[in-house]
Amino acid sequence: MSRLLMVGCGWMGRPYLRRAHDRGMRVAVLDRVRGLEWARDALGPRDQGYPLTGEGEEAWQAAAAKALADGPVDAVLAFSEQHVVTAARLAAELGLPGPGLRAALTSRNKYLQRDLFGRHNLSQPEHRLCYQLEYALEWAGEHFPVVVKPLSGMGSEGVEIVTDEIRLKSWYERHPAGLPFLVERYLTGPEFSVEAIIDRGEIAFHGRTGKTTTRPPFCVETAHRFPADRPAAEQAAVHDLLAGVVRALGVGSGIVHLELRIEPDGPHIMEVAVRTPGDNIMDMVQAANGFDLYDAAIAVACGEPAPRPALADGVACVWFPTPPPGVVTAIDGADRVAELPGVVDMEVDVEVGGTVPPLRSSLDRVAMVIVRADDGDTLERRLRAVQDELRLTVRPAEHAVHEHAVQEQAAGEGVPV
Repeated sequence: MSRLLMVGCGWMGRPYLRRAHDRGMRVAVLDRVRGLEWARDALGPRDQGYPLTGEGEEAWQAAAAKALADGPVDAVLAFSEQHVVTAARLAAELGLPGPGLRAALTSRNKYLQRDLFGRHNLSQPEHRLCYQLEYALEWAGEHFPVVVKPLSGMGSEGVEIVTDEIRLKSWYERHPAGLPFLVERYLTGPEFSVEAIIDRGEIAFHGRTGKTTTRPPFCVETAHRFPADRPAAEQAAVHDLLAGVVRALGVGSGIVHLELRIEPDGPHIMEVAVRTPGDNIMDMVQAANGFDLYDAAIAVACGEPAPRPALADGVACVWFPTPPPGVVTAIDGADRVAELPGVVDMEVDVEVGGTVPPLRSSLDRVAMVIVRADDGDTLERRLRAVQDELRLTVRPAEHAVHEHAVQEQAAGEGVPV
């Protein structure tokens, strides 16, 4: 029986465990104690969890050493952003397929991405690497509004659109002292992502996801739709950009999640990752056309050819309710929503008495529904039915109301939407 070494899992990585079991594989999971607890109900009787006993790359390596001491592995797979370097390093050491250590390291640092893609003449925003506020103010003064972001992180945490010096100074005061950061020109075109399976350097599958976001300054994603309905010439340009990114990174085998905006002169790279896209996007893709990205990722990690099944011609979306910040006093309609036509999955991650935080990153969202249909009009009707049924009633908390008002004020002051 072959064995998959999975670096990270938690709640959202459990579909990988189920797909591995369907393939007759055992799974060794490296994760923090809490992550293993979340994954426990999906672990099989032959699977084994290896908890981290500390932080940093040393802790991941210590857990990996225990897993390897218990037997060989036939594939290595990373789950999330903080797992890709460890997984790529282990795959390289063991001579197993993976995205490659260079691709993993570059994907974890937004400046390394900007530098690499610039040298490969791939379209992206103008930007500046900054170590001090003075350098950021000097460059931003000629480019406001701008995007400021830390070089690493997840869920858009710490990423903000700022319109003037006051807001840039405020962001800098909240940024960890001494760490470099990026300042970029704010692009206003529609936002998309591309989900791709790369098999030995070649694009075996790719699809385009359309996005709906909140207003600036945080632009948190509140819905995704797959496939994005775009003109053929634009789709070709996006494919060419994806191919350029794959070549520049030197991706071997694995997932690529490319975020981009479409500007008048074509698609521009926002950032790229070589790991599972968040927001249940892979489940949405499968709901729409039947392509199982989880199984495909395992297949190429095992050195098998990427599956190329006949694809259905459906559409699907992921919707995230956005109640105002405060304390939840009632949740209505969840049971009924689960029974509505086209509802594939739903989660409500807050309870009555729990708190809805101000919506500053994807980590602040509290619920999710996946809906599918055979055509766009039917999908819109089904989504409206879900939105009409699911209600989260919130009593505003004083501090939450203040922060929400600050966001609304910032959103209305000179930032193009």
